[in-house]
Amino acid sequence: MIRRIKVTLYVTLVLLGILTQFAVSSDERTLPDRVAYTTFQPASNWDVYLFTQPGQAPRRLTDHPGLDYDPVVSPDGRWLVFCSERRGNPDLYVLDLQRGGDPRLLIDSDFLEDQAAFSPDGKSIVFVSTFSGNADIYRLPFRPDRTLSMKQAENLTHHPSGHFRPSISPDGHMMAFSSDRDLPVTVRGAITRIRSGDIWTLNLIDNTARRLTSVNGTGWNGSPKWSSDGKEIVYYSSQFGSAPRSEQSRIWIMSADGSNPRAVTADETAALSPEFLPGGRIIYSRRNKQNLEEIVSVNRDGSGATIESNGSNTSYRGPTRGPAAGTFVAYGTGPVEPEPADGYHRTTVEMGIVRGGPVLVPGAPFRKTLPDRQIELYPIRYFSAILNPRDNLILHTAPDAPSKPVNLWAARIDGSQQRKLLELDSGQLTFTGTSWSKDGQWIAFTRGHGQTAVKTAEIDADVWKMRADGTDLQNLTPNTPGFDGYPSFSGNGKQIVFRSGRNGSLDLYLMNADGSNVRRLTDDAANNQFPVFSPTANQIAFASNRDNPKVDIFDVYLLDLNADGTPGKIRRITHDEGQHGHLQFSYDGKWLIFASERGGISDEQPIAPSSQLYGELYAYRIKDGTMIRLTNNKWEEGVPSWEAPLRAK
Repeated sequence: MIRRIKVTLYVTLVLLGILTQFAVSSDERTLPDRVAYTTFQPASNWDVYLFTQPGQAPRRLTDHPGLDYDPVVSPDGRWLVFCSERRGNPDLYVLDLQRGGDPRLLIDSDFLEDQAAFSPDGKSIVFVSTFSGNADIYRLPFRPDRTLSMKQAENLTHHPSGHFRPSISPDGHMMAFSSDRDLPVTVRGAITRIRSGDIWTLNLIDNTARRLTSVNGTGWNGSPKWSSDGKEIVYYSSQFGSAPRSEQSRIWIMSADGSNPRAVTADETAALSPEFLPGGRIIYSRRNKQNLEEIVSVNRDGSGATIESNGSNTSYRGPTRGPAAGTFVAYGTGPVEPEPADGYHRTTVEMGIVRGGPVLVPGAPFRKTLPDRQIELYPIRYFSAILNPRDNLILHTAPDAPSKPVNLWAARIDGSQQRKLLELDSGQLTFTGTSWSKDGQWIAFTRGHGQTAVKTAEIDADVWKMRADGTDLQNLTPNTPGFDGYPSFSGNGKQIVFRSGRNGSLDLYLMNADGSNVRRLTDDAANNQFPVFSPTANQIAFASNRDNPKVDIFDVYLLDLNADGTPGKIRRITHDEGQHGHLQFSYDGKWLIFASERGGISDEQPIAPSSQLYGELYAYRIKDGTMIRLTNNKWEEGVPSWEAPLRAK
């Protein structure tokens, strides 16, 4: 009897141990996945400022390390509404200028809400949101005492193009805004797509839309604001220059029906965001000779220019009327979080200037919920940053210092504990095609010359690999002509897929991980790029213009490999207009993540500090085609990597 009790107790303890172990494993499986990606979000912090005296230091109204921008003051002068990215995506917040206190979240949403404007009576606001999938203009009652939902908002524009910078007429009957609707998209450089915009009005009584301007060539007519009598609209007109951030702009005035347009200022660099002041003068921002942005006011005929912002090393943008006569609010650079004790590379370039700032965007990681899991997003301000599958490390490119060659580094995810893995020869570079093996022991990368590898087969580059500590460096594609690059390891690490121009066209190839047994997977006139191996299936994802090789617009495809490694079925998984690229599978092979332009842009292109070449990140579930937008902002983002949670050691 006693023996039977002991056996029963033993079995119970064993089962209890198994169940306990299973319960721990279940808890671990609920940890969020890690998704790192690169972002062109400005490195400098932005805050909102109140200016009360011309040329004097302003009062700082926000103090969060994230970006705070696009402020607007309610008609009664009490409330400040602004956009903030402190939660990871752009949200609207409200601040009580009379009673003080902390800002409150105005709209709870996982989408972008930005560019707010008040109705003349202050009872409602209009704003831009990506709630519909692209940038539309919405309206909500203004309730500063509570947080509202986008489900309560009214979509005023209902159009697949982008709509930006709304402004309500003094009588409340008309809304002016800018839009890229019905305008062609042009290509500058290799595959950068440039949009243009015009000013429209929407009659809020009968919903009649009317175009007021006609953009000449490539550029923007944008940021319309009404005069106090509602008879005129001030706006900027910008023409794109030959180099990024070289736009020449002028401030213009036209009648409210679009007639009688006349220039207020001569050509300036980045003259943007005009606003009528109560006395009739016009305030706007422009870039000065020191490459900083300053706030200027002029008379309606362009005379009497006065610099309103203080002459410091701070840039200020987006001026709007303040809470009292003679005041205005704007946003500008604020204090930057200190770097880690052991330092990191300050390599982000903003408007031609190397700025300080954290590598990891403040507040990260940001949590996102998918149908089958949660993920944590790590936006990183390097040109390329790839997560290690087994450690809290990123593989990234950066120079030792500004104007120095770009090298290959390993670092912690916040950019600390830098360790140089590879120092490149003068004139060489590594492209974005860099990957870890799934066990985290090997690194494959592209090493070569030139800047246009996206389109050119003749660029001199090879696929290399080395161990995770930088040793055992090997050229896997020596003595081959043209471009070999963008390598990706198979799940078992025995094969590598890569892109090559060795035969004159940009095709996909497969080889053993030691460089042997090279096989061609595609053979056509298309530009095939960004190949990535599924970690769990004999499948490769890539971007291509194979359905229209004459146009540099890339979609996402899946290529199934046969058991013998020969190419099988190819299927296209994106069918929307716009660029797609920088693909990567989730670590379990169930999702594909990529950068896409499918949502268009989210702000007037001259105002966003960088173009949205691909735009935002999307996740595609392979088994059923579910598509989820992961990021919603106005910054270009790409080069993602998606790895499993790190288990406690």
